[in-house]
Amino acid sequence: MKTGMSLDELAAEIKRRARAKQDLVVPAEKLEAIVLEAGGEPELRLAVANGKRKTFRISAHVHTQLGEYTGLPPREYWGMHAEAPELLARKVNRFLESKARDSWTFRTQDGAVRAFLSESYLENEDLVEAVLPVLKERDLIVMSCAITTTWLHIKAVDRSIERDVPTGRKLGDGTHMVFDTISPGVVISNSEVAESSFSIETSIWTRACTNLAIMGEEPLQRYHLDALFSDDARKLTATAIRSRIRDLVSSSLKEANLEAEARRLTVAAKDPMEFSEAVEVVRRADERITLDRREMRAVLQHLVESHDLTRYGLHAAITRASTDVEDYDRATELERLGGRVIALRPSEWTAVLEGLPEAPRATRRAAS
Repeated sequence: MKTGMSLDELAAEIKRRARAKQDLVVPAEKLEAIVLEAGGEPELRLAVANGKRKTFRISAHVHTQLGEYTGLPPREYWGMHAEAPELLARKVNRFLESKARDSWTFRTQDGAVRAFLSESYLENEDLVEAVLPVLKERDLIVMSCAITTTWLHIKAVDRSIERDVPTGRKLGDGTHMVFDTISPGVVISNSEVAESSFSIETSIWTRACTNLAIMGEEPLQRYHLDALFSDDARKLTATAIRSRIRDLVSSSLKEANLEAEARRLTVAAKDPMEFSEAVEVVRRADERITLDRREMRAVLQHLVESHDLTRYGLHAAITRASTDVEDYDRATELERLGGRVIALRPSEWTAVLEGLPEAPRATRRAAS
């Protein structure tokens, strides 16, 4: 599992950002995309003529939002951003002119526009103030946490609950199965700048390799904040959300959930695969998460080193590869992919393998 930062470092950074951020409500007609020289290179920025004119850098998240607003495909948007920023500025400004009567709320921090804000988001400082007492009440261990440009992640484990599961590997004499010990955990994620982005997800922590797999096809709980809370999401306080978060954390850590995940891991340890199938299996497990070549090489390397050519071994290789990824958000995505491999139902696993021509038919049966 990627370490991230300490809780003290996380708290300090959240406080710093809370002091530095400022939300502005500006008519679209007062906004303009401009190109300035920065470090000897042209750079697209956003100018605000609301009283005194001021220019801001644009975060990667805002670039993504502008691409969606203008209808430009990501490749085309970023291509213009690199090769023809003046053309991109004109396209953005045409869009802003079409919305001249609208007022936009956007968040600035450290001289940059972080996001155009939606009506539904939760402040990180309120979330952490509500979450940390709940984790302390449950005596959970925070194994990893981080705050990135877009996301806040807290990954905690209940080490008081343990189960042993077979890994798919055997000892050198081939007569005894190797077991690993698992514990339940939660991954609490939030983004102040992405709509309806608060989530609590179940996870499984494995003691032998200290990896974390985020389990299930979807987060255990991912709510639209307006549906989750009765108050306006931007005005929520820690007191207003703590009891709800306590319920969600408790629900995700039920021993029955761990028993179910232990059974799925046991089944996965009995599902064989050919090494040549690994790339396609990863691709088909979750087409929403595409590994680049470096990530796939890391997965295959860890798979070879594990000597475990099963679905269990593949999930472990993916979660182990997540620690090799520099970006914490991306590492979390790989942990979700590892969980998705385990979450495949036997019929789905069989369907994946039966679509691959290389492996002999006899190896394509999923355990039941």
